[in-house]
Amino acid sequence: MTVYIAGGITGVKDYKARFAAAKRMLLREEQERTDSTARYYGSPRADKVLSPAELPEDWPGKVYMDVCLAMINKADLVVFLPGWERSRGASLEMQYCRYQSKAVYKIAEEELEGWKES
Repeated sequence: MTVYIAGGITGVKDYKARFAAAKRMLLREEQERTDSTARYYGSPRADKVLSPAELPEDWPGKVYMDVCLAMINKADLVVFLPGWERSRGASLEMQYCRYQSKAVYKIAEEELEGWKES
């Protein structure tokens, strides 16, 4: 399954770490961490992860959003990081998912914490 990660980037100092933790969780990297996510048995797994945090940082906003929406179109599921509601871009992505009837999953902060780098 291909999964797109949505969440705040602009103004979020640790956004790269948050997106990287979500990617590790979705791909189930470092399986020894499964104990920290055992209670989230129903959390999604991915074969491929699409992350806007890996795009060039110097693109104009419209180009950036066009690429993000194209990635959402190709994804089977869109996962939203905690705090997505405070991001204009992620809020637009949620509206787009609703419009397209795209499946979404909201990651809890506790779920993400277990996959952050120490």
